[in-house]
Amino acid sequence: MKFKYLFGPVPSRRLGLSLGVDLVPYKVCSFDCVYCECGRTTRHTIERKEYVPSSEVLEELKLFMENPVPFQYVTFSGYGEPLLNSAFGGIASWIKDNIERPLALLTNSSLLVYPEVRREASLCDVVLPSLDAATQSVFKRINRPCCGISVKDIVEALRCFKREYPKVKMALEILFVKGINDGDGELKALKDAVEYIEPDEVHLNTVDRPPADDVEPVSRDFLREVAAFIGGRCVVVGEAQGRAVLEEERLKEAVLSVVKRRPLRVEDMSRLLGSDIRLISKLIALLEKEGLLVCEVFEGQRFYRAVEVR
Repeated sequence: MKFKYLFGPVPSRRLGLSLGVDLVPYKVCSFDCVYCECGRTTRHTIERKEYVPSSEVLEELKLFMENPVPFQYVTFSGYGEPLLNSAFGGIASWIKDNIERPLALLTNSSLLVYPEVRREASLCDVVLPSLDAATQSVFKRINRPCCGISVKDIVEALRCFKREYPKVKMALEILFVKGINDGDGELKALKDAVEYIEPDEVHLNTVDRPPADDVEPVSRDFLREVAAFIGGRCVVVGEAQGRAVLEEERLKEAVLSVVKRRPLRVEDMSRLLGSDIRLISKLIALLEKEGLLVCEVFEGQRFYRAVEVR
């Protein structure tokens, strides 16, 4: 079955197999991050409204749960910032009441400056906010926020959220880009911010899929050094885990679904879908020939992305 607002389950390096729920169209976001795997932001905004109909999202969730494949989390993520959708709270409440899986939120943190948004986000079991910079100049370079967004306000909002909702697990993500936020001064500022926010975990990451701009990843050794510098709550994000078994006739649709939001390698798709890598490779070649997939080479590895994303 084809879904417009659901995708996956996809392999998440932090959540295992995750059923994605996308609440904004391509590519509505309050940031225009240089590393974004979904490409450049086409609608740069901090306006909250019901970008996609909540009734349609809930209908898709009901249909999916009639014949679900294995998954471990329901996760708000996708093309842009989920909290921009003013119906977020209602959708999250429905999921909590009707789906027996933990609920996660991937957010760029920008909307958490508003108390009412923090209340809605607290419906989730796990919140994974981003903080890629702790100084305004580097914040502007790496995240390219809407005018008026302050990283100082974001840091304060994250601290408030952790104190207001201590039972919600907060796993703060810092994504490093070579030559932008990896300098000594920024590392010290990030360490100070982490100590101020006091998240449950800090996840260190870098560019590992084709980015919006021509930027480069830092090394794994660098991430390990940063983890040691910031302290014990830091972990370096590892490889994707998880496996779902699909019937053969659903495989083509499943492949297109998982690469619609983010590019994946053949081995990622094989592991995720529980299918032989040779079968996946053959299917990828067919989908490329049909013009449904495009290959992008990044760091010497081949990633595949669905051509139609709008």
